[in-house]
Amino acid sequence: MITLFRRIRERLLADGKIRTYLIYAIGEILLVMIGILLALQVNNWNENRISMQEEQRIISDLNSEFQQNLSDLDNDIDRLHSFKGSLETMMEIMIEPERVRSENKLDSLISFTLNTPTWNPSFFVIDDLKNAGGLARLRDQKLKDALFKWERNYSNLMEIEKSYTDASRNYIDYLSSAASLRNIDAESSEFDIDRSVLDINNLRLLNDYRYENYLDDFYITATQLIDAYKEVKEEIEMILVLSSADDEPGTNH
Repeated sequence: MITLFRRIRERLLADGKIRTYLIYAIGEILLVMIGILLALQVNNWNENRISMQEEQRIISDLNSEFQQNLSDLDNDIDRLHSFKGSLETMMEIMIEPERVRSENKLDSLISFTLNTPTWNPSFFVIDDLKNAGGLARLRDQKLKDALFKWERNYSNLMEIEKSYTDASRNYIDYLSSAASLRNIDAESSEFDIDRSVLDINNLRLLNDYRYENYLDDFYITATQLIDAYKEVKEEIEMILVLSSADDEPGTNH
């Protein structure tokens, strides 16, 4: 093709057709420019197509990760409700008449209050996206806003979880110094051990205001954590809607 153009230009010059040669040369330049523009357009189209495919893959991975996070969160909310129920029962026993109190029943209930479930979500995909600088480049503004909001609120959740784990640690530390952990473990279905032969009765905890205070603090922080988990659950459900396979990146939901 280039050889053909050169021969045409040479023939026009040889025939003295300067004006025709100039028009032809300009046309040839325009043709080359159009070719370059088309090539750039095709290249840009390919890059955009690859970018959109990559974004769809990332959003699909995000959806899968948050699906698992939601499943784990539902399980932990159920466990926390059960755990909170054990704390409520303990607080009710503390106001019962002493004649109806049972040491074995008390130790069994205390063993339930030693199970302190917390939620540990996966951040692998979103951290990988952040490290690659891709989070800010997501085309879907609503999804991007939801992910930023999720990160902010998860930081607040961590503070509530810390209060809960601190209350748990204080509660267990107190039991370690004021109660028979062996008797408590003996009433747990997880262990196969006999009760202690030492002269110690955990029923005395029910008349100790310090135990009641630790129990109350534990109950309050567990309640706050359940409420916080429910709020986070709503945010995850929104992210799952925005990242579902039915939605294309860049669309307005």
